Amino acid sequence: MVRKVMIFSSVHRHDDSRIFHKQAVSLARAGYRVELHAVADFDQRMENGICIVGLPAHRSRLRRLSAGWRLFRRALRSQADVYHFHDPELLPWGLLIKWVTRRPVVYDAHEDLPKQIHTKPWIPSPLRGIVSRWVHRVEKGIARRLSAVVAATEAIGEQFAGAPKVTVIKNYPLPMPEMDGTEREKANRILYVGGISYLRGYREMIAMMDHLPPELKAELHLIGPLQHIDEGERDPERLRKKGIHLHGAVPFREVPGWLSKGKVGLVCLHPVENYRESLPIKMFEYMAAGIPVVATDFPLWRKILEENECGVTVNPLDPAEMAEKVAALLRDDRLRRRLGENGRRAHREKYHWGAEEAKLLDLYRELTTERGKSMEERPFRIWLANHYAVPPNIEGITRHFELAREWVEKEHAEVTLWLSRFLHPRRSFITESEMRQVERIPGLQLKWLWSFPHRRNDVRRIINMVSFAAMFFFAGLFRKKPDVLVASSPHLLTGLAGWLLARLKGCPFVLEVRDLWPDSLIHMGRLNNPAVIRLLRWLESFLYHRSDRIVVLTEYQRRFIIAKGIASDRVTLIPNGVVVGSWKPSPSRREEIRRKWGIPQDRFVAIYTGAHGPANALDVVVKAGAHLEPGISIVLMGDGPEKEKLIRLKEEMGLSNVHLMDPVPKREVYDYIHAADCSIISLADNEIFRGARSNKLYDYMFVGLPIVTTVDGELREIIEGNGVGVFAGAEDPEGLAKAIARIRSLTPDERERIAQRGMDYVQREGNRRTLAHRYFLLLKQLGDQERFVDTSVPERR
Repeated sequence: MVRKVMIFSSVHRHDDSRIFHKQAVSLARAGYRVELHAVADFDQRMENGICIVGLPAHRSRLRRLSAGWRLFRRALRSQADVYHFHDPELLPWGLLIKWVTRRPVVYDAHEDLPKQIHTKPWIPSPLRGIVSRWVHRVEKGIARRLSAVVAATEAIGEQFAGAPKVTVIKNYPLPMPEMDGTEREKANRILYVGGISYLRGYREMIAMMDHLPPELKAELHLIGPLQHIDEGERDPERLRKKGIHLHGAVPFREVPGWLSKGKVGLVCLHPVENYRESLPIKMFEYMAAGIPVVATDFPLWRKILEENECGVTVNPLDPAEMAEKVAALLRDDRLRRRLGENGRRAHREKYHWGAEEAKLLDLYRELTTERGKSMEERPFRIWLANHYAVPPNIEGITRHFELAREWVEKEHAEVTLWLSRFLHPRRSFITESEMRQVERIPGLQLKWLWSFPHRRNDVRRIINMVSFAAMFFFAGLFRKKPDVLVASSPHLLTGLAGWLLARLKGCPFVLEVRDLWPDSLIHMGRLNNPAVIRLLRWLESFLYHRSDRIVVLTEYQRRFIIAKGIASDRVTLIPNGVVVGSWKPSPSRREEIRRKWGIPQDRFVAIYTGAHGPANALDVVVKAGAHLEPGISIVLMGDGPEKEKLIRLKEEMGLSNVHLMDPVPKREVYDYIHAADCSIISLADNEIFRGARSNKLYDYMFVGLPIVTTVDGELREIIEGNGVGVFAGAEDPEGLAKAIARIRSLTPDERERIAQRGMDYVQREGNRRTLAHRYFLLLKQLGDQERFVDTSVPERR
């Protein structure tokens, strides 16, 4: 079933960066049904697939405590599978919710509360130590009785030793939109983004402006709500005369716009205990935006800034020193830009929300799986069939092996992957040695099926398809029933065998459409027999209408199938992707591969990896070699029925700058891509490929290479829309050569920005872990007898 999550806070606004834009959105995108109860000036609305239920803001602390009773009543009505709250004053209510509902309850600790007590002006100084110790015992004691604690830093997490689960999920920023730097260069703007108080350096930032040289014409922009600032110290007119602008709280979506205008970012918090081990989001947002950071000289912050060479530290109580460091950055454009680019690189590689999102989803898998185990006596069983699936030690389609591994390791399912012993790309059987090299994963069973061998796309290829489908059907007949069966195209016979087995076994059937048969065959001119076309169209329609759910890999496929009369809620888009974090660049490996290719280190290389079939139009790529500028080479890696023809074409044209290389296993392919300087995606100029979304797209973005594509339509829209490459024209060798030369002319900074945008897209749309979890929730919903019913009816205020 679809798991429901109730996230709630009595203090934070509904559009809080950590709560809504990161945690709630990540959970919703992963397939959870999310309900967020937080401070808002409306009763209820849907946003990004999240049901937001408003809560009135209370200025009085006593009145704020009464919000706990309201949230408790809402929690009982919600009947969620997991409850996740964000304020320490809700701890007693969280414990009560766990006792009453017997559901997992998560406490999200943003701050080191005991240390924070020492900074509270409303608590008398002599009592702060006593209150701090008491609060620590209560917070820790209640947390140990909850299901899990989410901590914003390691230091906070250490406070909860003994809790059932402690997961550190840092408040790193989401990907920033592209910033061209035009606005940034118009003025010397200094930025502070976040809540503004005396302890966060308000007075010192104001005083700093008196020490800056007048000729710099510097402006200080304070973006965020003022917290307990005396009226006499925040007169807008007086401050504006000093070049200081108070903007108040701004919507989350407007923050990147301000960051694109600033030259320096301040995070000069006072040296109080609560801040020493903190990880302020503003520091990492400055880094993500390419702004050098001026920060308090805390050991942890100094280590981050020095290791990544992206900022400087100061004494936050010395406005003159702050002004000196800021002025040096404003005067030295070269230094400022270098620190800014280093910050962006560090954000992309280490300090981004994608890694934290994975930890959040892992925690929720554990919580929902544990609850599921109390209702189930055995793991959820999945059959996954794909004629062309291979494990990562073999070149080919690894999507299904990677999905199966995620389902087994993260979802604790039992998966049987049905695949062919005859490997289509290389036209040979898998060897016993290769089988022994396949990673053994408890809970994942590979069923290798014999299928008829073939060398060309003739009648023997058809027998190959029929034989695999038949072997799958008969082998499946004598095995224990799965909870759900997934059969993947391109050819429809595997789908037919899967549907028959699902009906005989009495389990749901999911058809995964990787290619639109028979339309792709017809458009490619490989099928023109009217009787066969009618038969395949009937089979296509039959499977679309009889499947319990259809999974597609592209938006074009989704629209195509809906146009056939299939309800839109039965067609789910789960694209290809990559296992983020599975590869790290190695300069020495790059040099080694260049030597293996026989290509000099200083030569510019464009690479194509993947199938060498008629649909890939690789003759265009080879012919582009005749138009390449000096110093450029093309490498084609892979195998397929067209490879021998391509080798002959290269020899006939006498092209020494085109290299056709053997395929490598998927686990090695990223090293080979990294040995190149740009990448190529090529398909035939055919209407059916307007909706293609090649897995190479994600591979190239993951490694950080600019992309040159010959494919118009959805691929071109993604590449150009995300600023990661160029369209070279369809089947145009000269246009391809010119596009490669255009990529070659990019500056290192431009290439770095392309790599950043590519990784942002992968984190957002192509993270295999997130996609696998979304897929699993879909399968679990079909397989479970229970169905989700939303019974929550929040009261109106």
